[in-house]
This record gives sequence, structure tokens and C-alpha cells, in this order.
Amino acid sequence: MAARSENTVKRVDVEEEIRGFLAQLKRPMPEFSLATEPTGDGWPAVLGDGPVFTWVITERGVERDRRVVDGHEVVFLCMEILTARFAREAEKKTRQTKRASLWTRLKARGDFGVGLDDYSRQTWMEGHVRLMKSLQSGWGTRVKLNYEMILRKYPLTANERRDARVLDLSEFGLN
Repeated sequence: MAARSENTVKRVDVEEEIRGFLAQLKRPMPEFSLATEPTGDGWPAVLGDGPVFTWVITERGVERDRRVVDGHEVVFLCMEILTARFAREAEKKTRQTKRASLWTRLKARGDFGVGLDDYSRQTWMEGHVRLMKSLQSGWGTRVKLNYEMILRKYPLTANERRDARVLDLSEFGLN
């Protein structure tokens, strides 16, 4: 898509580039295509055939995000979502259970375990930045700056800082 003029980028070009990036990360999805209608499950719908698209995300019947973007931005946004998912899954595989008090075990709800394991946002955030940087260095910088902004507002807990680890991303072709 990089060689094409921005005025000629079509939906098929965007989908092809996303499939190429997925293959680069050893996650080939030859059937990948952009949703053309909001699904309500948090996955984006991309309206239009290019060169300008409307990006729409709905969850449980509520529109969460709508913006007009070009094809390059659609690729970035899709890869940002997918690689965040990959990083979170990789982090989850590395968690180790900790001994916890009865009170902590009673409070525990959901996937994150509230002290029952060594979950750390720092771990998957850094992994996400590395995945995006492997695709395009500017993307890694963009994601890193976004996380820095989030962490200023919602700092890591002492446990998240203590339990942070470096993810092995070799399954994605990274060292």
C-alpha cells in the first residue's frame, strides 16, 4: 500500500496490508476482512471503499468510537487492536499463581485475579509496544506515548511494578 497514492487506496489494499502484517507476526489470517457493519462486540466496522473510511466501534448497542480516517490509519488501528490482544494473551500465559490471604481470594473476580497471580499491565503494555515497533517503528512510538499518557492518569500499582516481566515474543518472530 505504501507505493500507492493515498487517493487510490481501496478497502482491498487495506485488508491485504493487514494480512501481510499478521503473516509477518506469524499469525496468518488469509480470511481476514474488515467488517462492513457494526457488530456490537467491540470490533470495528470500517465503512466505505476508500480512499476515506469511517471507523465505527459499537459495544452492546452503544457507539463507542466514530471517526473518518484514511487507509493507513485503518491499518494502524486494526493492528493496534490485534497486537494488544496478542500481547495480553502472551502475558496471561506467563502468569504465576501466588499465595493469597483469604480476604484477597474472596475479593478476586474476573481474569485479573486481584493479587492471586503476578498480573502486570506493564508487562503486556511493553510487549504491545515491541510488537507494534516490529511492524513500523513509528507505530511503536505512538503506542508507547499513549500508554505513558494512560499511566500518568492511572499509575501502575506497586504489585504491577514488582511483577513486571519481559515477554518472550519469539512466537511472533521477535527476539
